[in-house]
Amino acid sequence: MELRQRKTALRVTMGEDKVEGGSVHPLVKFVTDTTSYDLDPLKSNPTKDDLTVPGGSGGLLMALFHYKRLLTEGAKGFVERNSFYAGHEPFYPYPPDSSTPKSLKELRVDCEVMKTEYAGVVSKWYFAMNDSKLLGYELSIESNSDPCEVYFSDYKAVDGRQLPHRIEVRHGDDRFATLTVKSYKLAAK
Repeated sequence: MELRQRKTALRVTMGEDKVEGGSVHPLVKFVTDTTSYDLDPLKSNPTKDDLTVPGGSGGLLMALFHYKRLLTEGAKGFVERNSFYAGHEPFYPYPPDSSTPKSLKELRVDCEVMKTEYAGVVSKWYFAMNDSKLLGYELSIESNSDPCEVYFSDYKAVDGRQLPHRIEVRHGDDRFATLTVKSYKLAAK
C-alpha cells in the first residue's frame, strides 16, 4: 500500500468474531507495519470516529465491509427497501498511472448505478455499461460529509473470478492510499 507517499505492507482480513453476549458480528481488520485498526460494522451506538477509520480515509474499513457484502451477497445483502437500481450516470475514475488528464471528458465512463444501504451507511456503485465491471463506489458515513471513494482497476482472474489488483482510495480532494493487491485468499462458500 502507498499511504500518502509512504509504502507499507498491508493485510486486510474480513471475517467474524464473537462479541459481548456471545453473538457473532462481522469484523474487518486492517494491519500495516506500524498501525492496526479493527471495525465491528454492527457495533451498538458507534461514533463517527469508529466508522471512519483509518483517519483521513472517510471510512475505508466500512467501505471494505460493504464491498465484501456486495461480492458475497449481491444486492440482497443490503436493506432491500434502500437497495435499488438508480439508472445511468457518468463516472470519472482517476487514471491508474496518476497522470493528469487534459479534461474530465477523457475520464468519463457511462455507468449503471446501484444504491445500497446497510448498517445505516449508504453506498453508490458504478458499473461500466460495456462490460458490467465494477469501476468504483462511494460510501457516505454521514449525508453531509465527503464520501470515501474507491476506484478499481487492473482486474485479474482469481479462482475463476475477476478481481481488482489496484484499489485507489480518495477522500475529499486527497488520495488517501493506493492498494496494490498481491494476493486474495477467498474462503470456501
